[in-house]
Amino acid sequence: MYELAFAGYPNYPSFLHLTCHFFSHYYNQSISIDDVLSPNNPHTFEYRSKLKDAKHFTDLIRTFQQPYPSQKHQHCSIKNEDHQSHCGKWILRGKKHFMHLISSQKPEPEGILEEGKLQQQQGEYLYSAVLLREAGVKFKVSLSTCLFDIEFDEKNGELKIPPLKVDDSTESFYGNLMVWEQCYYPNDTFICDYIFLMGYLIKSAEDVGILVRRRIMINQLGSPKAIVKMFNNLCKYIDVEKKNRYSSLFMKLNAYNAIPHHSWIAILKHQYFSSLWRGVATVAAIILLVLTMIQTIIALLSL
Repeated sequence: MYELAFAGYPNYPSFLHLTCHFFSHYYNQSISIDDVLSPNNPHTFEYRSKLKDAKHFTDLIRTFQQPYPSQKHQHCSIKNEDHQSHCGKWILRGKKHFMHLISSQKPEPEGILEEGKLQQQQGEYLYSAVLLREAGVKFKVSLSTCLFDIEFDEKNGELKIPPLKVDDSTESFYGNLMVWEQCYYPNDTFICDYIFLMGYLIKSAEDVGILVRRRIMINQLGSPKAIVKMFNNLCKYIDVEKKNRYSSLFMKLNAYNAIPHHSWIAILKHQYFSSLWRGVATVAAIILLVLTMIQTIIALLSL
């Protein structure tokens, strides 16, 4: 309607341009929106096309979150036309949140996994932040503007994660994006994969504390336990049997965790060299122990 109403006014901005600037506070890419929307920039053609093809404002915001330059993923369209009408019916039935939509529409699989078995299956993927730190993994905040640009340096044992701000709107924001993603992009669930990863890293308030101290997480929600509860709620609606785009990252972290000397070095560092004075005290104790042993050996030899 907007394009038809202002078709004779070429100096007016397009509807896409207005919409992108209106939702610009959700945009987290390094390249500016104006550069993306510029028709003279051939490098942003694919990303610009995705913005134009957005089915809904939610879809547009989800596209804002995509890594840029976006990688080619296979988008799976909804096979059944009745699927969308069912979604509308479920919403009209008074669901309190979009998350309830997913739980309502997901078909019951044959032979549902028991809760203990499901947790065991999930536990094969990744350890929490506390356990990874005990295994020698060093958490570093990434300079990337894209939340999903998570990297692990196996040589230095550094896990680099972009900063995430958590406040009162975070759960509903990502919850709605996850529902939209699972409805329309079931084979390209990069937001669900990210929440799945963060959900495994955050299992306790101590895990939250590690990420906050490393400036990976900006806690504006208050209680660390509230953040744990939030990620637990979001992860309830993620299909753990699907392949995660971070699967290779999980394997690298688990392989790093399996090497014993990484844990030994981490324990030595955290328990005996966590601060300057503790390190000095540890070195002094070692020197004293060595001198005592030398004195004992000399005393025995003099007998």
